[in-house]
Amino acid sequence: MPEIALKLKSDKFSLLKNRNFLLLYFGGIVSWLGNSIYYIALSWHVLEKYGSGFVLGTVLMFGSLPGIVFGPFSGVIVDRFDRRNMVVLMDIIRGVVILVMTYLLFVDKLSYMLLVAGTVIISISESFFDPAVSALLPNLVENDELMQANSLKNLASNLTSITGLALGGILIGFIGVTGVFLLNGISFLISAVSEIFIKVSKTEEEEDINSYKNSFLNEFVFGLKFIFTNKFLLSLCMAVIFLNFFFIGSIGVALPFIVKEVMGLGEVQFGIIESVFPAGGMLGALVITLLPKTNKYSKLVIGGLLSHGLLLFFIGIIVKPSIIVFFTVNIAFWAMAGLIFLMGIANAFLNVPMITLFQKIVPDEVRGRFFGFFSTFTQGLVPVAYFISGILLDVFSPYILIIIGSLAITILSLKMSRIEGFKNI
Repeated sequence: MPEIALKLKSDKFSLLKNRNFLLLYFGGIVSWLGNSIYYIALSWHVLEKYGSGFVLGTVLMFGSLPGIVFGPFSGVIVDRFDRRNMVVLMDIIRGVVILVMTYLLFVDKLSYMLLVAGTVIISISESFFDPAVSALLPNLVENDELMQANSLKNLASNLTSITGLALGGILIGFIGVTGVFLLNGISFLISAVSEIFIKVSKTEEEEDINSYKNSFLNEFVFGLKFIFTNKFLLSLCMAVIFLNFFFIGSIGVALPFIVKEVMGLGEVQFGIIESVFPAGGMLGALVITLLPKTNKYSKLVIGGLLSHGLLLFFIGIIVKPSIIVFFTVNIAFWAMAGLIFLMGIANAFLNVPMITLFQKIVPDEVRGRFFGFFSTFTQGLVPVAYFISGILLDVFSPYILIIIGSLAITILSLKMSRIEGFKNI
């Protein structure tokens, strides 16, 4: 019995002995943390120099648009070239660009146009880096370790999201924006150096595929056809896309409105609300990492979806003005924070199995294109969701918008459970 227990424990942490995975994981942590810190420093610099919300908005817009525009094309390039080298190259580009911006900032030559240009290049690099990492991961770990690997990736993403916000502000206070830019640029180059040592073994089949290159347009069209002619895969993608749309639409704009306008609270409370979701995501990812290995994902996905719908419904009830008055603002606020924390946990139980499933059912030769398209489709609807929810908030009370979103997600989960073949995965 002790030998069996020891073997199970050893298997559970076998990923931590995988040198290639650890190198990619370290590189990913540095890159995600660097991105988070960069946008904090960027926002602070723009407000400090220009003092304009419009200027800040345009800079951040230029920072987000390239990811949507280049997503489908980046996937084609990721599939055409060595993914390890793509990951390394994108970190080098980001590191060099930020170091150039650091120098220009130091000599007071970083104009608005140069700031936008640098941010666009960084965003384009990110649109190549993320699908390359998602496509590369299955080549580095065993099939039954893939969900644990994605759990650790999700854990790192949420951790860097939280720490990046806090660390960015602290570092700006100690070493200024120029110092933060300098550290950020160096960190990307360190990440690239670690990723150079990743070794990817290619099968003969993969080498045959990589030796034959169609035209860029043909490969782009082939990637689209692969998604749209695979009914099962398309149904799963559409479910995730609409989940993202309803989730962002119901709570993305409503939360700051509720904290400031409905509850009458300040930026500290808003910061808490913004941080509890990724904190819950960290805990959820950690729990998944410790779960026994499994190839059954449908129950986790449906459970995560139903939890989203149920928790959103309770949030909608809690933030109803009459309920806030009954329980007091303080109690309503912490109840909402607790529910959002639980939603972060549920989100991990949804996202990790779904990404793992996509990595397993999408062939290696089109995996980069798939994740490029998938990222574009999911992120492309976010501005639409923000726009529609912004209009609806002027017509309806926020709690109504949240409850509508909860009902839509619940219906979506029931529809998803009826996708042919889904219960067998």
